[in-house]
Amino acid sequence: MKQYKLNSKTSSKTRTDHPVTTRQEIDSLTRQVSEHITKNPAKAAKLFENWLGQKPKSKSKRDAA
Repeated sequence: MKQYKLNSKTSSKTRTDHPVTTRQEIDSLTRQVSEHITKNPAKAAKLFENWLGQKPKSKSKRDAA
């Protein structure tokens, strides 16, 4: 039986689709979100529910979810 070598599906370039976010940026954004939630929790809850209820815009996003 003949054996074939399969090519690797990983690309040679690294994933640079989006900029790298540092831990400090994540912490500052988390603080900002928590301040918005404490100021107006009802509005924050409504925005979060709307965000969760959105449908993916493309097939690739749907597949990723």
